[in-house]
Amino acid sequence: GDWAFDWCSRLTSVTIPASVTSIGGTAWGGTTFASCYSLTNIVVDVANPNYASAGGVLFNKAVTSLVEYPAGLAGGYVIPDGVTNLGDFAFIYCSGLTDVTIPASVISIGSGFEWCDSLTNITVNGANPNYASVGGVLFNNAMTSLIEYPAALAGNYVIPDGVTNIGVSAFVGCSSLTAVTIPTTVNNIGVSAFAYCYVLTNVVIPSGVTNIGNLAFAECYDLTSVTLSASVTSIGVEAFEYCSSLQQAFFLGNAPDVNGGPGSLDTSVFEGESGIVYYASDTTGWEATFGGWPTADGSYQSKPQILGSGGGLGVRNNKFQFAISWAA
Repeated sequence: GDWAFDWCSRLTSVTIPASVTSIGGTAWGGTTFASCYSLTNIVVDVANPNYASAGGVLFNKAVTSLVEYPAGLAGGYVIPDGVTNLGDFAFIYCSGLTDVTIPASVISIGSGFEWCDSLTNITVNGANPNYASVGGVLFNNAMTSLIEYPAALAGNYVIPDGVTNIGVSAFVGCSSLTAVTIPTTVNNIGVSAFAYCYVLTNVVIPSGVTNIGNLAFAECYDLTSVTLSASVTSIGVEAFEYCSSLQQAFFLGNAPDVNGGPGSLDTSVFEGESGIVYYASDTTGWEATFGGWPTADGSYQSKPQILGSGGGLGVRNNKFQFAISWAA
């Protein structure tokens, strides 16, 4: 059944007899051995009509779908040629996996490589028709959707221009990621896209993004402020929940919907923290609260205004001065 061996953290090997014809309730049973951190070997009886194993990894009988990669296996892994599908949660919690090579035959990837804490590199065969990789990061072949950023890659990351979608859980658990630059081509940020990125401290959602998914930045504990462009029209529930350091959110446009309704009716967007929503004085749709936080009426202008007169304007000795009207 689903989650039948979930959190069996001391289980080291499993032998599956020929009689087993169904594993779990998902497409390929990829949740059955989740969180088995010591599991290094899954062995299937060769007479089993539905499943097979190779190198301790669980596959369907035809070895065209990778069902489960043991979470305790360490090092790199080359997915065999001929595999066409990576099942949902097939690599979840594989904390020792450092790099993975995806062959040209893979045309479908389930829930990716969530919580692979040591993963630094994903390589895709250049002949793959559906997927590509650049700098160890997994994209669709057209480079318009960022699918998976390896959780152990540290430092700053600039998402390439042309990417329009940041996929579901694309950066989840990237605890060493310090900053991300999102290009203006991005118009969607998927569910849990940046959840549990513990050292992001500041987020600016650029012009072009229209939707931020549920739990997109949940539990980013060091996040202190967020600025959302005027293009954002929809925010998912719990998008910034339990960001315990978050104290201010700046909205440059009209009040977005939350889960299809007014943000004033929702209390989950900023659940678990205390702060203030600031919005521009020339925007609409704002009420006394948004997403569970109070709002500050007309707190700033939507664009900085360089003042054209006054004592602070002009050329000085080896310098010049000007004044900007902005947030109080």
